[in-house]
Amino acid sequence: MNLADLLWFTCSKHPHTIALVDGAQRWDYGSLLERVKGLAGGMLQRGIGRGDRVAIMLPNSHQFVEAYFAALAIGAVATPVNFRFAAPEIRFLLEDSEPSALFFHSSYEQRVREALEGLGGPSLLVPVEGEGGDLGEQFEQLISHEGPVESPFPRAEEDPCQLMYTSGTTGSPKGALIPHRAVLWNLINTMHGREDREGEKALIIGPMYHTAALNNHLTIQMALGGTAILIRSFDPRLVLEVIQKERATTISGAPTMFNMLMEYP
Repeated sequence: MNLADLLWFTCSKHPHTIALVDGAQRWDYGSLLERVKGLAGGMLQRGIGRGDRVAIMLPNSHQFVEAYFAALAIGAVATPVNFRFAAPEIRFLLEDSEPSALFFHSSYEQRVREALEGLGGPSLLVPVEGEGGDLGEQFEQLISHEGPVESPFPRAEEDPCQLMYTSGTTGSPKGALIPHRAVLWNLINTMHGREDREGEKALIIGPMYHTAALNNHLTIQMALGGTAILIRSFDPRLVLEVIQKERATTISGAPTMFNMLMEYP
């Protein structure tokens, strides 16, 4: 059982349904799956495989989703990283999780360089958007390599699929390995009574390095064949504009976010 099977299954049923909205860009399930297949193949060709940690230090974006499902598809362990971390915090997480690959937004390059100084890895560095200097291989180039992964690698239900870090409010963040089974059953429980909600459009305003946004908001849309509308950075004005423009049908977030939305002029 591989959690990535959900994306393949949904694509077989709804290939032309819009899966992701990221600003002015949008992808249907068919297009998203092809990019995930290509990225998974690119990682395999770079020596990333079963059990390896794949760190994802990205804002809510289509690249985050693609890197996440590509990692799962090859049996790797997706490791979301708080993109607001300073260099010492990034370094701690990299030393603790020992990832074989790191996807990061090119605007974080200086912090990443500082965090990597003196470390032996990760072996694969992938800057996303922008040039990324001479640090790593470009995201789109990795996708375009030959040898896409046509179907997810089988995994046991107790095999880990995510390494999620706590907030570290009482000390250093602690990594929690989450198996495929746990995420799947969380989805089943959350989806109970929602199977007939075709055409759902979910606005994802929380950062996907948190389990709520990743598992309860994004992944459930990928399982239901809904549309995930990605907000890269919470801003009340932007959120209200996107709700109106995209006709979002559901939104989840922290109470503080809703207070800010209600108090916005």
